[in-house]
Amino acid sequence: MAPYNKAIPEKIITQVEAFKKQIAGGTFTIFEGPIKAQDDSIKVSEGTKLNDGDILFMNWYVEGV
Repeated sequence: MAPYNKAIPEKIITQVEAFKKQIAGGTFTIFEGPIKAQDDSIKVSEGTKLNDGDILFMNWYVEGV
């Protein structure tokens, strides 16, 4: 990541750094269901986590992104 902007509050930076550690340590998954596509269809059911291969070959857009 690029250096943090000076306008970002320290509290936010602390939270982001904590998430980075969780992601790197495998204790937080970004792509965990339920996840909907932009057409409102459910692509990942509740409790299911996408692995690296699933993420690499996603051919749909996540709702709201």
